[in-house]
Formats: sequence, structure tokens, C-alpha cells
Amino acid sequence: MKKKILALCLILILITQCMSFAQINWSTVNASSSDFSIGWDDVLYEYNGYASIVVIPDGVTGIGDNAFSNCDWVKNVTIPDSVTWKSFLSRSRS
Repeated sequence: MKKKILALCLILILITQCMSFAQINWSTVNASSSDFSIGWDDVLYEYNGYASIVVIPDGVTGIGDNAFSNCDWVKNVTIPDSVTWKSFLSRSRS
């Protein structure tokens, strides 16, 4: 009986440690280049990642309608000087 209780306690400790680690990683992760759908015209059409801090890659010249729609977890977006037009401000907030 003691072994079962000890095993259960160890499992619970491992689960809580994994959950706290995941929370730290998700809140501090930065976007990677594979998180963006950028067209042949160098326009960012969609952000597909889950980072809270997004740095749009250099060379992007525009940000399309709804590029960040339903991305409520995004807290900070850095836009490079190469962007000459933006229409992403219609971001959905449900």
C-alpha cells in the first residue's frame, strides 16, 4: 500500500513539474520564421504560431487583412521598417 501511495505521489509531482515548465516556455517563446505565411509579394498573410512575442521578419513589405485574427495570445508585435502598409488592425477579438 505504501508503494502505491509513493508511486502516486511521484506521478503527481512529475505532472505538476511538467505543467509549470510548459507555462514558462509558452509565455516566453518567440516566433520562428516557419510561423508566418508570406506570399510571393512579400506580404504577411497569416501568423500560424503560438508565441506571445512576434517579430515580423525583415523583408516583409505588408501585413494583410486578418494576419493576426484569432491570435489573442499575441502580446507584442515588432514590425520592421520594410513594412510600408498594414491592414492587420482588424484583428478579431471574440
